[in-house]
Amino acid sequence: MHTNKIYKKFLETFLAILPMVFIITLIYLISAFSNLLKSSDGKQLISLETFIPFIICSFTLVIGSTIFQLGADNALHKVGTLIGQHITQKRSIFFLSIVTIFLGTLISIAEPDLAILGDVVGKSFGNGGDWIVRIIAGIGVGIFLVIGLIRIMTQKSIKYVFLGGYILILGIAAIFGPKDGQSFLSVAYDTSGVTTGPATVPFVISFGAAVASARGGKDTASDSFGLSGIMSLAPVLTMLLLCFSYPKCNIAEVDIPTCLDQIKSGIFWEMIIDVCYGVGPIFLFFLIYNWIFIKLNRARLFQIIVGFIFVFIGLYIFLISASLGLKGLGKEFGHNTTSNPEIHYLLIIFGLLTGIIIVMGEPSIQILSKQVEEISGGMIKKKTLMIALSIGVGTAITLELARNLFWNGFSSYYLFIPIYVIALILMFFVPDIYTAIAFDSGGIASGTISVCLVMPIVIGMVTCQQHIDNGFGIIGMVSAFPIICIQILGINAKIKNNVLLKKARNKIYNKTIEQQF
Repeated sequence: MHTNKIYKKFLETFLAILPMVFIITLIYLISAFSNLLKSSDGKQLISLETFIPFIICSFTLVIGSTIFQLGADNALHKVGTLIGQHITQKRSIFFLSIVTIFLGTLISIAEPDLAILGDVVGKSFGNGGDWIVRIIAGIGVGIFLVIGLIRIMTQKSIKYVFLGGYILILGIAAIFGPKDGQSFLSVAYDTSGVTTGPATVPFVISFGAAVASARGGKDTASDSFGLSGIMSLAPVLTMLLLCFSYPKCNIAEVDIPTCLDQIKSGIFWEMIIDVCYGVGPIFLFFLIYNWIFIKLNRARLFQIIVGFIFVFIGLYIFLISASLGLKGLGKEFGHNTTSNPEIHYLLIIFGLLTGIIIVMGEPSIQILSKQVEEISGGMIKKKTLMIALSIGVGTAITLELARNLFWNGFSSYYLFIPIYVIALILMFFVPDIYTAIAFDSGGIASGTISVCLVMPIVIGMVTCQQHIDNGFGIIGMVSAFPIICIQILGINAKIKNNVLLKKARNKIYNKTIEQQF
């Protein structure tokens, strides 16, 4: 790997994380050395015990993200491309279905972000509840991954897949209703947002792009996207159906451990196991698939194996840093700020800024933005996509924080319904490539930083208000709003394109008239 490439990725990630460090450091200093920002009982909003781990982990977060992205380029992207091309060349729907349903289930169950959410909400389903959440979501993802790939192979419009999927979801949600455990609806949407995390995204995007490319024909660029968005449909459906089996369950009190508590509980060893679960299935599946079908030469195989080692090390450092540096800080900040009504405005401002922080710092979003620019041939710029995502995520977090502060009894159920109805209507006015990217972006925007920082902030808020059921739904909201923002971007691009076409036609028409006279 070239030194310049490593330095460029490190600098890019460092500059992305820097705003988060600056904002939280500023809040800490004002709270520590003045009386402006204090909790209702005079405590600092962020204590020294949580601030020091945050500063240390911010630096290691950059290192982990850099190593992971380097590994993803040399392993996950290539593996996704190789398997996608080979499956397509087989021209067998049966073979494609068997392989992808197994692969989709395996990688989703192993997804680290889903494991984090499963630990948080699993108590509601009794013993082994975390695995119930992971397995149910994983099976759904495997089935919908098959549907997504068959759509690419048969060149059907992605709009009708999303339309059918969300009509089914909204129908089940309407039957289930916001009563008697309304938080399960929020958990269902939250689960959807975490099934496409750092270990899954690079593989799935390359996998879909390879299938579309190997298939050939028109609309290859637009068909390269949308697979992650289709996969995100599955957990909402399966979790809503699971709710019928546990109609009287309520979300249990959530414990967000401090940095020291996590270290005492053995997080360093536990995270090794989690990352093995996250990366191992894709790695083992590839080795077996390569041995039976692809048969790469030793040099190329070695390069991919080295890439997987980078992915493992980078993901381990990134997840450890996010967990130790962000979880405890998020809950403490959310709880202490909520306790003092005079500084509630700070949470709203912080929520808006956090949208930019998440988009800039999340490696999955960086990977998606880069591939969108490459596959679209520069038609959709990385910078433009990042700005649209920042607006969407910032708006979602701000709205959800405001709901918990000012409309405590108002269910997120009544926010999800209109958002998705608007998104479904906009689909028919937006080019297919923007629709596919929009729904991909929604699931990817709610990554590790959202789970480790934003969710603990909200849980800190609602534990202060003693209304834990409202602590869920923010990850789902972060998934939903970017969809509309990217679609608006698509409408804008369509209008600009039509204006340019009209000008070109008028120019040709005027030239023709001049030649005739």
